[in-house]
Amino acid sequence: SLKLKGYNIDTVFSSNVIEHIKDDQAAFNNIFKILRKNGRFLLLVPSIKTLYGTMDNYDGHYRRYSKKELLYKLKKAGFVIENIRYINFFGILGWYTNGKILKKRMLSENQMGLFDLFVPFLFKFEKLFGPFIGLSLIAICKKP
Repeated sequence: SLKLKGYNIDTVFSSNVIEHIKDDQAAFNNIFKILRKNGRFLLLVPSIKTLYGTMDNYDGHYRRYSKKELLYKLKKAGFVIENIRYINFFGILGWYTNGKILKKRMLSENQMGLFDLFVPFLFKFEKLFGPFIGLSLIAICKKP
């Protein structure tokens, strides 16, 4: 809400939220407006538009983002992009299999538990090599 504009907000953090908002550009614009000068917007969104499937639909997602689309919308709102990168390369196969092929509505507890076992290794791998594509995008933006 723009009622927050007077609170001198220096940081807004959004993790898997913006994809649930129908008019995401309005959300980006409003976040820009409520931030103070040099404030930062940190966000995590689902990526790879072609992965949109039953799990996204069931979870109430309006979209998944391409890197190009996210950059365009953030810049259109007025943000300077400090960093944008993919994360979770290894999650792509599971999301595709479950949401596009098997048409599941959600991952099972067993699947999540198995994935969680591998997270420390996967995190180290991604930290070393940085994925060229991933299940999600992280962006760090600044209001000039």
